[in-house]
Amino acid sequence: MDEWLDEWMDKWMNEWIDKWMDEWIDEWMVEWLDEWMDKWMNEWMDKWMDEWMDEWMHKWMDEWIDEWMVEWMVEWMDEWMDEQMDEWMDKWMV
Repeated sequence: MDEWLDEWMDKWMNEWIDKWMDEWIDEWMVEWLDEWMDKWMNEWMDKWMDEWMDEWMHKWMDEWIDEWMVEWMVEWMDEWMDEQMDEWMDKWMV
């Protein structure tokens, strides 16, 4: 009985499990991964990049440049001009 069980286990482990693993890994897993990667790269990644670049990046850049940068530059220029004018007035108008 033990011998028969050992034989059966060897056969099961060596033939069926190996065969199933080879088939599953070589065929299904590799095909599925290739398909998933193609889909991910071509569809999801492109879509994400398009959305990110078109919507978020441009929106952020527009907001940052239009609002913050312009406001900061105007504010800085006002302050700088005031300081320069004060300096100039102090220096030349005294």
